[in-house]
Parts: sequence; C-alpha cells; structure tokens
Amino acid sequence: MLLDCDEQLFMAYKQKSEKGAENILATWLEAESNLQEDPKILGTSLSPKLFLVNEETAKNIAFSTARKYWGHVSTEMQMYFDKYGLDSKFVNERLSAFFYTQKGKDTFFEQLFAQHTIDLERLIWLVFGKRMQMAMPVNELQSIILYKFQDEYLVHMMYKEHASFWHWLFTKKSLFTAYPQTIRAIHISL
Repeated sequence: MLLDCDEQLFMAYKQKSEKGAENILATWLEAESNLQEDPKILGTSLSPKLFLVNEETAKNIAFSTARKYWGHVSTEMQMYFDKYGLDSKFVNERLSAFFYTQKGKDTFFEQLFAQHTIDLERLIWLVFGKRMQMAMPVNELQSIILYKFQDEYLVHMMYKEHASFWHWLFTKKSLFTAYPQTIRAIHISL
C-alpha cells in the first residue's frame, strides 16, 4: 500500500525517470498557496501535507504492506525455509498467527516504533525467534520506515525495484520534515 503521492511519483519516475518525478513535484508546487514556507529540496519541494499522516493511517499502511509482502510464503522464501527444515504449512501457520492476531500486531508496532524500520529479516526474527539472512527476490519490499514528527507520522516503503527512486523519495521526505525551516535548496543527484 502506497500513499497516493508516492504512487504518483513512482509512476512518473518509471515512465520518465527522475525528470518525470520532478515534473509532478513542480505541478504540486504550483498548486501550493503558501510557497514561502515550502522549502525546495532536491530540486523541487515536497509539501508535508502530501505524506505526513496520523498514527492510525500510518499503522494501517505499514501493517497492511507488511502483510501483503511478508504474510505468506512465496516459492523463493520456502526454498530458504527448507534449508532450515521448516515446511511451508508450519511457516504459513506462524505467519498467520503473527499477522492475524493482536499480539502479532502489537509486536510489529513495538519493533517499528522502537527501531523506526522493519525488514523481512527482523520480521522473521520476531515470528520465529531466529535471526536469518533473507535473500529477497527482485521487485519485493525491502523495508518499512516509520518516524514520528510531532503528532504526525512519515511512513515510507523501500522496494528493490527502482531502489534509487525510493531512496531519493525518502531523502526528500525526511529532509523536509527534519529541517523544514533551515533547508532552502539542496540538490542531490542519484
């Protein structure tokens, strides 16, 4: 699950690379009424109104995304678990117990709020109590990031496909929220 602004930027990036994403940002910038309070970062500004959400929305986005990508055993993941002697029925039962119980949900958020990020390796550790290096297939979710800024949350996903875009977008979001009054023009090229 992506925020609308993330999805629009990603689609523009896929079609026209960084220039396409910058064009979308420029369009949004024109629509902003108070341009003086919206500093430019990485070329074009990104308003926090687009990506900061309340706690409930942040939790829903983070958990539903984790469940979508990590809540079942793919063929690639099962080959990995086979190395540890864990059959697919057992693995799926444990993942279901984690993703469809309040205890699993609470554990997920405790870890996410404490560490600000969760990836498949950490999730497997939470579910099975074992640290395992997970080699994820391409186009899969790498991590979920969550930061609190006053009463709002920045939730962001990092994917393997077009990884440079997801890092670019996270940098844009996090720099703006961390230093809204001090950053005026920083250009970072990927």
